[in-house]
Amino acid sequence: MLNRQKKCLREIIASYFGATCEELCELGGIGEKTLRNDIGILQDALQKYGLFLREEKNRLWIPFEEKEAFLNAYEEIIQEDDQQQLASEYEERKIRREAGLFCQKRLWPE
Repeated sequence: MLNRQKKCLREIIASYFGATCEELCELGGIGEKTLRNDIGILQDALQKYGLFLREEKNRLWIPFEEKEAFLNAYEEIIQEDDQQQLASEYEERKIRREAGLFCQKRLWPE
């Protein structure tokens, strides 16, 4: 999940009345079409926890009684994302290291 999507979700959860699409576009520096795509990604991520963002009159919100569940889901999403990022960074370093060793062997044979 991208940082702007996490920021968008955090803003919706933190706001008592939710956030308008215009506010979220301004927050992320994105257009409405990008926001709609991001909302779809957020809905997919939250569906795993049985949660859904509500939309009414161009405002995204969550029911107050579900706020704790949304906060817990947000924390888990962040943790999963961090773990995936660390794993992909590890793989990238491994590939670079192996590529560097390959280049060393070809350029400077023993």
